[in-house]
Amino acid sequence: MAEALISVLLEQLASVVFEHTKQAVTLVLNAEEDVHSFSSNLKAIQAVLEDAEKKQVMEARVRDWLQKLKDVSYEMDDVLDEWNTEILKQQVEHGKKKSKGCKMHDIVHDFVQFLTQKECTIIEAVKGANQRVELPGDYKVRHLTLINEHEGQLPTSFDNCKNMRTLTLLDSSITTISPSSIMQMKCLRTLNLSRNKLNEVPKEIGELIHLRYMDLSWSRNLKELPDAVCDLYNLQTLDVSWCLKLEKLPKAMGKLINLKHLYVGGCGALRYLPKGIGSLKSLQVLDQFKVCEGDDDEALKLGDLRIMDQLQGILRIQYLGKDDASEIEKAQLGNKEHLPHLRVIFLIPRVDEDEDEEQRKGDSEIVKALQPHQNLESLSILACHGTTESLYWINSLRNLRKLVLYAWKFCEVLPPLGILPSLEILEILRMTKLKTVGVEFL
Repeated sequence: MAEALISVLLEQLASVVFEHTKQAVTLVLNAEEDVHSFSSNLKAIQAVLEDAEKKQVMEARVRDWLQKLKDVSYEMDDVLDEWNTEILKQQVEHGKKKSKGCKMHDIVHDFVQFLTQKECTIIEAVKGANQRVELPGDYKVRHLTLINEHEGQLPTSFDNCKNMRTLTLLDSSITTISPSSIMQMKCLRTLNLSRNKLNEVPKEIGELIHLRYMDLSWSRNLKELPDAVCDLYNLQTLDVSWCLKLEKLPKAMGKLINLKHLYVGGCGALRYLPKGIGSLKSLQVLDQFKVCEGDDDEALKLGDLRIMDQLQGILRIQYLGKDDASEIEKAQLGNKEHLPHLRVIFLIPRVDEDEDEEQRKGDSEIVKALQPHQNLESLSILACHGTTESLYWINSLRNLRKLVLYAWKFCEVLPPLGILPSLEILEILRMTKLKTVGVEFL
């Protein structure tokens, strides 16, 4: 039954593929060769399945045709992904619209996932440092996890992993990855190098055009990413959180038009986010925004968040200064209905006592301009020099469950927070001048 269903799927796929891809493949180098390869692969899958449906096959033969099916399916997936990547490249560089023909790639990709659910290999490094971990020659590894790799260069030969989709290193201390290793993994979709000791990422990373997910978090020696990262048009998740020495991201981040998740929290040395991030309309997660004094032409400003209405999860805005009210207003936080958590941290200025009044006015204007969407579930505001009178909009947050007010230097009276219908947690910390809490809590 399963074989019949798959065969029907492929028959339908074959009937539409060439009509849709005929337009798209003109954008790809050597497109004619790829078309013939795709045609041959598709026919091979159908032939094998038809043979299996017609005959009572022995178990060994079942394994044989299933393996053939997997191999050619991977090849189909790669070809379609390359077409899709080239179209994305044309879209970025020349403003062309994405062809509808590439939507079929999702069908093939789901089909491949169905066929290859158990092709995983886990290897624990037990040899001495700098020893190569060799894989048996008959392995067709698609998903590889390496554990306890020693400090130094990744000591693994990927000669047998040219079709590998996933590489994960756990409890390891890799400092470098050679360009040759990168070039052997051109089909990679997921790269997880979290908590290693990477000093740099080779520019050859840009050759991994199929890459969707890259986790470099907790790479404490990493100072920058190569510009080639911006050639990863299919990348959907980039995690560089807690890369403590990371000073900058590539300028051309706006080319990553499929990027949905960008994690930069804990990057204490990161001076600013590149301006191009403001054009990423598909971005759903931007966990931290650090207000900076960078040049308007190169640094992302708060106002650039205005088109990011798909933001989800938590948004942390750090180091707000007294002059940032207009930028907060431009950010239009009230339009971000999918954003449940907001954390705002004000800059603690080193000012004379005579300048406190100016700081109070500036901070109050910022709080007035916040006005998040009524779907907000948690709100934290830290180190504000304004008064809670500027929180006049808070009663509109009918879904607010948690509120944290920390170190409001001049706050004496709280707004009537007890009337918030969903409020479960209220934290009031270091409010040294607070005198009055509303009776509605009684």
